[in-house]
Amino acid sequence: MGKFAVKIVICILFCCLPFPAAGDDRPLRLVCDHWPPYQIGNGNQLSGFSVSLVKLVLRDMGAELDTIRVYPWKRALSHLKAGKADGLFSANFNPERTSFARYPGQTLVDSPWVLWARKGQADPDTAYTDLAGKTIGVVSGYTYTQEFWAFVKAHNNFDAVTSDEQNFRKLAAGRVDFAVAELGNGKYLKNLLKLDGIVPLTKHPVMTQGLYIIFSKQTVPEGFVDRFSDTLARVKATDAYARLYSNYFTPPRFDP
Repeated sequence: MGKFAVKIVICILFCCLPFPAAGDDRPLRLVCDHWPPYQIGNGNQLSGFSVSLVKLVLRDMGAELDTIRVYPWKRALSHLKAGKADGLFSANFNPERTSFARYPGQTLVDSPWVLWARKGQADPDTAYTDLAGKTIGVVSGYTYTQEFWAFVKAHNNFDAVTSDEQNFRKLAAGRVDFAVAELGNGKYLKNLLKLDGIVPLTKHPVMTQGLYIIFSKQTVPEGFVDRFSDTLARVKATDAYARLYSNYFTPPRFDP
């Protein structure tokens, strides 16, 4: 066999070797979007409830973290799906994602998604099923629920944008009648953008779901995800978790 053929065989054998699994054998590459107060990107600085909690759990596991990179949501999700990232947060449960992502048994936090309206323009008892003929602002790529999507598509009464911030600005300007946003994120944006004229309608949430960190099936073994879930459950029972939650979600941080 010639030297060139030997080199080819060696290259083929090398390529067939299993790539080291993330978490156990190499540091994790995580991605997220800018979604305050869960992920707050400010230049080279990244903070937020989910960022702090994920770091805390990984530290308690003794798992190494390589990077956390911030992308628009759809791009971050595509990186996870392609195996270019090991984990993504903060994500709702979506059965379609289970083909390429592993969900831990524990949520980072449970959160309601509610309608938002301009002050004085809606009955506090309003539910989305009351809004035929009204335009509802949504964010492209967000899951919400199958029932919600069936309703707005049947009535063709939704307006899709690329971010919650755009959604709130359009609501405040009267370009949509209602918007859907996660309660904590919405309160943060309302204060950040100084949009005192919009309010949440919390009596009938569009949905209440957990937020997760999800892991790539291509790069993260199931055992690591199970260990993450067990550690997260222990952390959520501690004073450290309670303090972290209070720091990001307890008034007066949000309420003017």
